Amino acid sequence: MPCPDLPPDVLNSVLWLASPRSTCYTQRGRQALISLCLTSRAWKDTIYGNPRFWSSLSIAVHDIVDLNTRIPFMELWYSKAGKLKLSLNLKEFKEREYVPDARRNTPKNHAGFKPAYKFILKYSTRWERIHFDKVRFSWINGLVNSLPNQDKFVFKNLLHFGAKSTGRYIESVLPLHEMPKLKSLAVQGKGEFVQFRARFSGVWDKLRQIELGIFASMTVHLRILQECGNLEEFTLRGDTTFWYMDRGEFDEDVMLTEAARHDIVLRKVHTASFIGFIYTNAILNTLTLPSISTFTIIKPSASTGTSDLAEQDTDLAVSDLVNRSQCNLQKLELCCIAINNERAIKLLKGIPSLSKLYLEAADIDCTFLLSLKDELHLLETFQLKVINSDPKAHAYSKFVKDPRRWWTALDDTLVKMGQSRNSSVRRLTRLENTFLETSPKNDGDILEPVYTRVYLRGFDRLDFAETYEDTMTEDKPDDVMPMSME
Repeated sequence: MPCPDLPPDVLNSVLWLASPRSTCYTQRGRQALISLCLTSRAWKDTIYGNPRFWSSLSIAVHDIVDLNTRIPFMELWYSKAGKLKLSLNLKEFKEREYVPDARRNTPKNHAGFKPAYKFILKYSTRWERIHFDKVRFSWINGLVNSLPNQDKFVFKNLLHFGAKSTGRYIESVLPLHEMPKLKSLAVQGKGEFVQFRARFSGVWDKLRQIELGIFASMTVHLRILQECGNLEEFTLRGDTTFWYMDRGEFDEDVMLTEAARHDIVLRKVHTASFIGFIYTNAILNTLTLPSISTFTIIKPSASTGTSDLAEQDTDLAVSDLVNRSQCNLQKLELCCIAINNERAIKLLKGIPSLSKLYLEAADIDCTFLLSLKDELHLLETFQLKVINSDPKAHAYSKFVKDPRRWWTALDDTLVKMGQSRNSSVRRLTRLENTFLETSPKNDGDILEPVYTRVYLRGFDRLDFAETYEDTMTEDKPDDVMPMSME
């Protein structure tokens, strides 16, 4: 069927891939859009004529003051969105020095920001999603404080709000009380979060998604989660350990004791992620998640193995969580946890509902899969990364040749020649989409992999979460978009 004959809805869904939706308005995102526009005039006209492609904009500037010069471009962009709700991702690259309390709220600091404020106010009833990424405190604070009381409906229809800051006052500039329809919240930064939960007590129960990367104690995190009775997804990022270290009070037993005072049941949560958390056991021991289907723990690589920061028994905490929740866990991702073959077998035998598994660890190899022949009947996708594997152990060769294997043997030609497709992928054809990601080298007749470390690989996460792909492809913004929008 020729492309022009496709139903408009189908063609629009295909071309939607061209919309720049990454955390930054990068060259990669622009090139995707341009490439599809060059395919044919019909596709170009479809893209340019579809308002939803212009309803979302991600833009990055070196200094937030430079945003004033981008206002004409932003006006032109959103003018093509018709009457649709709007989304804005705004990122600032400039590193800033610490600003004392006495200087951070002065009107002088806000005067240069007014053109951008007026732009945001102009579209006040149409904003559906706003995310500030490392935008300076004074800019956000000025936006909130400079709006007249009658004009604070700029946030009235907002469903998704995010603020990621390197400053110390992030909690004091969040206009959450002005967002009655808020469903998704992402907050990362430092501040006085002790009163954070109480200050916005009417907000938490409305949330469906939350991402917290706050510099606060275990108790603060748990109390906020406890207030979110209708939560469906949450992501916690790892500043808790460093909050204790900063005060010279770090002790794993202290965190376990704090967490033991809480018993949190979140019945609607289907997706939970811990990213950069070193010590997750304390929180896991307090949670019951009956509806959880996707669960992710990505620990810093420095906490792997015998490091002083390594936490033991995380696999047991995950197993206890699954048993306590009586859930149907389908997707599991565990990165940089302390686990060996024996413990991996014990953990996975207790989760027969798994359909997708991603596992990264140091003290593990491929052979533990051999013991799971009759356990993981629903497993469709499996990814394994072994950190610092000893190539002399020939674990991969033994894994492929083992007579107990429960998959079709690899094609001999492919194994020996390593040609005709990416040699880093080895499919086990018993499973629908299973592979080991490796960088292979010759080991006799078998391609022996040299395992490499990865970072931030995961399943579907919150809109505000930074993905591995975004981190690796991010580039500096251009002053002028290299395409005509006329």
